[in-house]
Amino acid sequence: MARLLDRMLAPFPEHRPAAGAVAAELRSMQRPLPRGLWAALGATAMLLLTLGGYGLLNRGVVADLVKERPARVAILPVENRSGDPTLEAELRWVLPDGLGSALRTSPRLVPLLAETLPSQDASSALAAARKVGADLILASTLRKTPKGEWALAYTLQDRTGAVRHQGLVRAGGGPDALLQALPRAAGVDLLKAVDPFLNGEKRENAVQLPPQVLRAYALGRERMDRGQFQEARDHLSQACNQAPQFATAAVHYGICLQKLGEPGSELAIQWGRWAARAAGNRRAEIQALTQLGLLFMERGQWDASWTTFDEAMRLAQTTRDEDFQSAILNNLGYLALERKRFVEAEEHLHRALKIQQRLGKTDDEVLTLNNLAVLAKQRGEYANASRHYQRVLEAVRISGDRWAESLAENNLGDVALAQGAFQEAAQRFEASLRIKREIGHKVGTIIPLANLGILARVQGNAGAAEQRFQEALDLCREMKRKPLEPVILWHWGALDLSRKKPAEALRHFQEAATLQAHLQDDEGRAQSLAGWAEALLTQDTRSPRAEALLKEARTLSPECLFVLRAEAELARRQNRPEAARTLLEQALARAVKIAPEEVPDLKARLAR
Repeated sequence: MARLLDRMLAPFPEHRPAAGAVAAELRSMQRPLPRGLWAALGATAMLLLTLGGYGLLNRGVVADLVKERPARVAILPVENRSGDPTLEAELRWVLPDGLGSALRTSPRLVPLLAETLPSQDASSALAAARKVGADLILASTLRKTPKGEWALAYTLQDRTGAVRHQGLVRAGGGPDALLQALPRAAGVDLLKAVDPFLNGEKRENAVQLPPQVLRAYALGRERMDRGQFQEARDHLSQACNQAPQFATAAVHYGICLQKLGEPGSELAIQWGRWAARAAGNRRAEIQALTQLGLLFMERGQWDASWTTFDEAMRLAQTTRDEDFQSAILNNLGYLALERKRFVEAEEHLHRALKIQQRLGKTDDEVLTLNNLAVLAKQRGEYANASRHYQRVLEAVRISGDRWAESLAENNLGDVALAQGAFQEAAQRFEASLRIKREIGHKVGTIIPLANLGILARVQGNAGAAEQRFQEALDLCREMKRKPLEPVILWHWGALDLSRKKPAEALRHFQEAATLQAHLQDDEGRAQSLAGWAEALLTQDTRSPRAEALLKEARTLSPECLFVLRAEAELARRQNRPEAARTLLEQALARAVKIAPEEVPDLKARLAR
């Protein structure tokens, strides 16, 4: 009987824990006592009758889709046929969120809210499903009845287009009825169709919010989606001021501050995290933790970033949220890349890609491919990196994500620079910079500015390089982007060395080395110490301090090409030409693999 019970409950994994207790009781009754036998038979008969009714009448409209895992439901933006064009933002961001909150009550469903969709103009339900890896699509239409009521018609269909459920709910004509009562009523009807035996549990996001707060939030999200972070910040600030308990608004307000490089972003995101926890909104809590991890990573706070991502991952695993699991793995992969832990990075990124491919999340695959391209480039696999970046660029142009388009342009420019295609690199960097300025992403301009400076340095255009470095460095300091500062300072020091300005080079390399020690960037610090040593040798051929710096640099990164180059310079000044040549040849061999833009300088040194 216990085995029969297991088989009958196979399509209903969410009810297995309770059934396990019944099965255990049945097994305990295996004794040669008439009373135990009759009790077992009586219990089994009642259970079979119950399960029979459940199986015949109450399987729910998606029972066939949830045998192995919960079904993923893409909630499309609500189509507006109400005659009121001012409702577009609410129909994209507020109503889908209300529907998702209701559906998340069922263990059979994983709602994918409107924010996971790349745009609100999906050409078809099937196309939308492919983009987010959904099993089901919930499409809704809003109308106004002749009596002035709101009417929401909705259709739940699978990826083949087969309709699983249709419904229609009405509510009064006020804004509160539109934004809260209407999605709540639709959610109740959908839950009855999907999971008939579900008990009425308290839903997340049960906090009642004034219509003006929800409108401000919707307008803020709409502006964020367009890359208009300044306007978004103002709307979201209004929502947070009027409803401090609105966790999702607080998190997105913090994201806007982060994008704009303004103070207070960490405080806002932390506030959203605790508000989400108080409301039982696990999804918003995971989102807040993930965003905090990104913020710490941008600041170079590696340990804090890893700890926060780890906490977010454990929460995502507890709630079985695979969407966030793949996103967090992607972020952990990028964090490992920043710390030069390539094996660890590859492991995280391939785990993320495996989840995304299994779920069919093509948009998220693009982000992971981008990070795998970064990994390929750092390993010297330029053709592979360029191929990944080009796929990313094509995909984001189709989706209309301008921020991601700017990132892809910059990364393609980086590969072109490494391959010596300077004209293409300049075009890519300029395109990236232009897009970032057009969408108001001030922080994002730092990297293309720095890359334009590096390109100018490699081409021997010292004036242009210095101008770009100064602009990028000023932005870094204004917005507290510590990890980028030493990179810019090192290249500026290299520029000073080429211009025979050892005092300026010394200052830049010293500052870079100090920052890299704080960031625990051993390889970067080795490069800066090597540059520092070269600057000292330019001033004093027999500098003991230069030898000590090179000894420390060798300890940190013995195969660093810039350490090899500095050691060659020391050997040359010590009248050891054969040793100098050997070291330069080793440095040149490494440069060909990992930094082709440095090859011309090394060849010139060998020719001396």
